[in-house]
Amino acid sequence: MATIGLRQLVAEFLDSADQSSHQFRRMYNIGVRGSRAFNLDITGQMITVLLPVNVNNTVNLPVDYLTYSKMGIINERGEIITFTKNEQLSQYHAIYQNETDRNAGVPELTTIGNYVAPLPYPYLYSNYWWGGTSYTLFGLNSGTAQICDFDIDEGAGVILLNPKNKYPEILFEYLSDGYDETADDYQINSMAEEAFICYLRWKNSTDMVKKFSAGQVREYKNEYYREMRLAKMRINKAYASEFTAKKRSLTGLTARA
Repeated sequence: MATIGLRQLVAEFLDSADQSSHQFRRMYNIGVRGSRAFNLDITGQMITVLLPVNVNNTVNLPVDYLTYSKMGIINERGEIITFTKNEQLSQYHAIYQNETDRNAGVPELTTIGNYVAPLPYPYLYSNYWWGGTSYTLFGLNSGTAQICDFDIDEGAGVILLNPKNKYPEILFEYLSDGYDETADDYQINSMAEEAFICYLRWKNSTDMVKKFSAGQVREYKNEYYREMRLAKMRINKAYASEFTAKKRSLTGLTARA
């Protein structure tokens, strides 16, 4: 995907608007907010990275993280086998990434089940006995493959994995806000370049109410939304080959009487 840096776009806008370079900092800050909005609403720049797991089974979220799509490991066909979200994972000590045991000091229940007297006096519905403990199996759902479970503590900026996780790294697919650490700048999809310029023009006019009339602000807003729709069509264009492949995959052979 071809991109263009935010600094360059802001400089081009200032030149076209015949504004001084003293406005650069203000317009760049407006552009930073616009970059996040564009990735949420228009470009949807998804990134897949391989992240290391800390010693206490937490994973640091990327600095440009907005929201995630999936995480897990791959199978022999290169497909991501996703982890299961578990909102019951404790977020206690999640911010203390140097802790080997992030739940240090918290009382633990070492056996999950209902202890009952030895057979033949089990509870009526505790129909599975193992290691001196009975378990209730009636009514359990079928579930899915439990590779690993996780939760995300966005306040602490970490992914919480099951304490029994055995994988040293995980694949993480997420929506980026467009920030590129290497370039130290936000990157805008070149297909949305004109829409972004319109966004800067609109937001600039709303901040300077004494210089722009309400009619001008409204026109700049309408122009932005027109360009935004065009940018969406450029980025999310349809391919005939994909339609053909989908049609063939939905066509099945059936026996007829």
